[in-house]
Amino acid sequence: MANKKNNSQAEKFEDLLDKFTNANTISLKEKNYGDLVRVGGIINNIRIIKSKRGDLMAFFTLEDQHGTVEIIIFSSVYAAVQEILFEDNAVIIQGQVKRDENSVKILADTVVPIEKAEET
Repeated sequence: MANKKNNSQAEKFEDLLDKFTNANTISLKEKNYGDLVRVGGIINNIRIIKSKRGDLMAFFTLEDQHGTVEIIIFSSVYAAVQEILFEDNAVIIQGQVKRDENSVKILADTVVPIEKAEET
């Protein structure tokens, strides 16, 4: 269940999310494998790991006003965005839908702080 702090922050950015995203955690379930989507929300449960080649990559849960989705950030993207990947930060993610029978995830190509969405 989402906590109140995250909900109020998500609501504050709801207009930006409506303007700059083309999916949310509900509509993601309708997307096809490989579709390019843009979603926004709050970073939760971030885990930084080393890949087999020794590069850093990240996994986290993105929470919007409807639910959550797991985000995967490979090392090539992680190096460019690591300073904005922290708990409770509001971001917009652009990436590809990855799905199996049980879950939908997003493989991120771009991560932008939500307050910089207008600029980018």
